[in-house]
Amino acid sequence: MVKELARKMLLANELGSNPELAYRFSQASEESGWSFGVCQFDTLHNWTAIRCLEACRFTPKELRMVLNKDSDNIAEINEKLMQHKEIIDEYDEEHIDKSFHWCSILLNTTDIHFDLSGLLAVTDYHNQFSFDRNGKLHKWLLEQKKNIVGFIVTVDTITDFKLQHTKWGKKRPDDVKRRANNIKKILNNSKNKEVFV
Repeated sequence: MVKELARKMLLANELGSNPELAYRFSQASEESGWSFGVCQFDTLHNWTAIRCLEACRFTPKELRMVLNKDSDNIAEINEKLMQHKEIIDEYDEEHIDKSFHWCSILLNTTDIHFDLSGLLAVTDYHNQFSFDRNGKLHKWLLEQKKNIVGFIVTVDTITDFKLQHTKWGKKRPDDVKRRANNIKKILNNSKNKEVFV
């Protein structure tokens, strides 16, 4: 149930809740490569993306087209991507499971309390930026825990962090708020609102 909420959240945040967009290449920014899947695997920065495309039987020539962002051949390679939906879905599911598990383990093992909205927001952060042990967000959460009695990570906690401490939050506050609102909407449609401690 909770992992299904994580999938819905990533689908809303990455693809505007349109699952068909998972099977087409897109580009989030100039710094990124073409992306695909619900998780928007970045072909320039994420080797899982390349492994997935190899599993989809992309040839070395087709991989070069993707890595070089060859828009002249986008229709051809999008068609190839569409033919392998099941493989992309498998890679997405594995990534979502691992991301969700990693975020909950890291929060729990460092005794950071969170509610379900916070866990989903941290999972979204991990998918977008990477939630690392002693990374920027983790250190900040540990500092908040130390300074605030009864500190619990919520979606608003992560939204505040992104807006104040990330380049993306300063450049695109609208996107940060949109992602948080998607999480709140998904949880409002769910009856599972327990607090993890």
